[in-house]
Formats: sequence, structure tokens, C-alpha cells
Amino acid sequence: MACRCSDINLCNIDMQTLNNAQTKASNLFADVNAIQNQINILISYSEDAYTADNNEEICAAMDKLNDEIGPALSQTLAAINQKKNELAIMIACLSNEDRIHHVHEELQRLAKLRSSAQEERMK
Repeated sequence: MACRCSDINLCNIDMQTLNNAQTKASNLFADVNAIQNQINILISYSEDAYTADNNEEICAAMDKLNDEIGPALSQTLAAINQKKNELAIMIACLSNEDRIHHVHEELQRLAKLRSSAQEERMK
């Protein structure tokens, strides 16, 4: 087995990237709701000032857009979570391999020291 420290570092960088993507995707839900609320407020103001012929069309278009955005964001978040889980498993496996490698290296170093010490005693 080889040292996996650099692979683990790369995986940790990937995990941070996924965490950032997850945060941004989650924030999009709040942004979509805020935009929807602002549009509803705007429509209510416009209804007080004048009657628009296409208010129903605007509301239908917004509903259609929300129906498309919601599932797309949910699918994106689910995919991100799946990748994070896969990456966490990969990091755990790499960490185990790396720990074994470094223990093996340390045992080899100690064996060489012991061998050198025994040779010194025999002189």
C-alpha cells in the first residue's frame, strides 16, 4: 500500500466543494420563495392601481416555473448528498489504507533501528 495523504487531501477539497454547492442550492430555495413573495406583493399592488389583462397568465407562468425549479433543486440536492456520502466512504477507506501504510513504514523503520543496534552490539 502507498501513502494516501495526497488523495485524502484531494477528497477533502472535493467535499468542501460539494458542501459549498449544497449551501448554494439550499439558498436557492429561499431565493425562489423570496422572489415569489415579492411578485405576489407586486401583483397585489398592481391590482390596487389598475387591472392587468394578463395577471392570470403571469401567475400561471410563475406557478409553472416554481413547479420546474422545486423538483430540479431537490434532485440537485439529492445528487450532491449522494456524492458526499460516496466521498465520505472513499475518505474512510483511504484513511484506513493510509494509516496501515504509515504503521508499516514505522515498523520497518523500527526494525532497521533494531537491526542497527544489534550490529553495533556485536562489534
